[in-house]
Amino acid sequence: GTTMFVTPPSDGMVRQAGIECVAASEDVSGMLEALATVDLSDLSFWNLIKTVKTFKAYQATPEFKAAQAADTKAGYELAVSFKPDVILHAGFEFAFWASVGEALGVPVLRYDLQPNHPTS
Repeated sequence: GTTMFVTPPSDGMVRQAGIECVAASEDVSGMLEALATVDLSDLSFWNLIKTVKTFKAYQATPEFKAAQAADTKAGYELAVSFKPDVILHAGFEFAFWASVGEALGVPVLRYDLQPNHPTS
């Protein structure tokens, strides 16, 4: 079988496809709302600094920290109960899932998506 640890709001789409999943506490829309306060099309150095500061401020919120703690626990419990043959994860989640794979003695594979952003 297949199971996934999914960040909302994509859990509905995953379930609709017939894949069993556990939804994270963190909802990606919170991060997107925080980043909506900066101009992501401005690739200047100063705007990059502003974007990083905005993202760091989002990560410092009590809600984000609580969601990360809950999701770390839930993700590990899912992996232990499911006993996967392999863990496939997004590149930005490397440290946690690599540690889980090591603890369970299973291979960990990383995938990365190219951002959809205008290049000119």
